[in-house]
Amino acid sequence: PKIGFCLKIPATGKSGHETHFGGVQLYDDGVAFHLFPLYSHPDLVKGVSVPLANCMRGQTCFFIEALAPGHAEELRALTQASFERFRSDGLV
Repeated sequence: PKIGFCLKIPATGKSGHETHFGGVQLYDDGVAFHLFPLYSHPDLVKGVSVPLANCMRGQTCFFIEALAPGHAEELRALTQASFERFRSDGLV
């Protein structure tokens, strides 16, 4: 990747360890959006649309070559749901 960013949750939750929440990697042909809560909560992706599900690479990565209508809002909602799930787990 040309550049990447990672968002971590400080060790304030019950785990006592820093937790990776998400990340973005910029490539020449697209953007990889990683949402790490999907490892522990795979049920969160069950409601995503087929076009967005087709962008998935592995369990936690969405590779977006071109942002289709609705993708940004759908990823925003999925990110919010992931954050709320981490909060209910006591990680935030």
